Parts: sequence; C-alpha cells; structure tokens
Amino acid sequence: MITSYRAGFTQNSDTIKWFWDLVINDWNDDQRKELLWFATGTKRAPLGGCVKMNPPFLIQKEDGKSPNAHTCFN
Repeated sequence: MITSYRAGFTQNSDTIKWFWDLVINDWNDDQRKELLWFATGTKRAPLGGCVKMNPPFLIQKEDGKSPNAHTCFN
C-alpha cells in the first residue's frame, strides 16, 4: 500500500480524488518529486518503488475537518 487514509478520508473521498487527479494529471515530474521530498525528505523513491515506502504516505484529517500533513520523517 502506498497511501493510507485516516480520520474521515478514504480513497473515495472527493478531496482525495481531486488531490490525486491534480498530482497525476496536472503536475509535471518536478512537481511530483517536490511532493515526494515534502512527504519523505528525499526526491527519490525507495529501492523497489513507492510501494516499499515505510511508513506509507498518510493523508488524514487532524481535527476531523481539515487535511493534515506530518512531513520529513527521515
């Protein structure tokens, strides 16, 4: 699993669908690398690909209402 969702988000939430649509369809490779760097502290996927990320990319609502991000666990 590459992405986990918690606290009110699921892979079928409108916000999540909009987010991934933007990242996949509108962002270029440099912007995607910046997102990876923001979330993991590196612009390179782990050996074996993003499916090997540990912990996985997490998107959650901190207060049950707004998106939240904790970054740079490395």
